[in-house]
Amino acid sequence: MLRMTNSHNSKLPLIILETVFYRFQKKIFMIIEIESHCGDVLLFGKHRTAFALQQQLAEIEKLYDKANDNFISLLCRNYGWSILPEAEANVADYIYDRDTQKLLSMHS
Repeated sequence: MLRMTNSHNSKLPLIILETVFYRFQKKIFMIIEIESHCGDVLLFGKHRTAFALQQQLAEIEKLYDKANDNFISLLCRNYGWSILPEAEANVADYIYDRDTQKLLSMHS
């Protein structure tokens, strides 16, 4: 909980909250869900256009080791994505189905 005081920096918590809200409005971050037969994984990273995201996914599809299925680790390492350990359902901006290699927008 944030506590407001009468000191000179009493508006600081409000400014921080407004900045965070503004960043999410400006879509600085995004979440993608990768669906595959091995299980679904949520990834968190900086916002990209659908075209740029599709290019990243296509490149990783070409490069990943099919025997060890390092698709997720390669995507994270090459493009700066991070695995979300837990998240609410239906939070992804995009869902990528690895079986069909289709990218679906959840906000269209």
